[in-house]
Amino acid sequence: MNEFGKLIEIFGEEASEGISILDIDTDDEIDDINKLSKAPCNYKADCKIRMKKANNIYSISIKSKNGANPSILNHTPRSAKIFQEGGIFNDHVSCLDKILQEYIVKRKNKIIGEDTPISNLMCLKDDYSLKEKFLEILSYFVFDGTGKGYSKCKSDAIMNYQSDKIAFRKYDNIQNKKVYIESIYDKIVISLRDKGMPKVLNEYCKPWVFNDIKPDGSIKHKGSLHIRIK
Repeated sequence: MNEFGKLIEIFGEEASEGISILDIDTDDEIDDINKLSKAPCNYKADCKIRMKKANNIYSISIKSKNGANPSILNHTPRSAKIFQEGGIFNDHVSCLDKILQEYIVKRKNKIIGEDTPISNLMCLKDDYSLKEKFLEILSYFVFDGTGKGYSKCKSDAIMNYQSDKIAFRKYDNIQNKKVYIESIYDKIVISLRDKGMPKVLNEYCKPWVFNDIKPDGSIKHKGSLHIRIK
């Protein structure tokens, strides 16, 4: 509609000559709304745009606050590929083990509920190196990949959407990404859930498993890590 002023409000001066919406795989311009589709679950970017003025392309992760709290990590067990031997974060598993050990103990003692703010876990306050590793894990899941590995389309920008307000920010280098992760850290909520668990509970998964005993005596094995931004 050539209302470039509205684009500038969201994207800055780079958008003064308009933007193109691109196919997330081919980078071809999409000029028909019926050709828009949801990005696959293993993509960190939800859409791609090109700023016509400078021809810069951004792969954007959209965080909507109009419904449930936006997720960073969806139901991922300890047996996920990135946590196994040779995986991207195999050397960070001990970090998550320590965090989730405290989570499980506090769940058993009914000190915390299933969804708990990260501020309730003292190990992250007492151990700076533990927190640094956890921040690296968060950054990976926000920008780079999933439990299966690196995304086919990583994100380098984030668009927050709430009511009718849209905010866009670029995070196209390591330092900017770290600043973003630190800005959301105090809003992180973690939980262990049964969704995404292997059909047969193996020994490798057990350090993350909370046995949720129901009133009828049945047990749900909850060992899939889930992380959201409140």
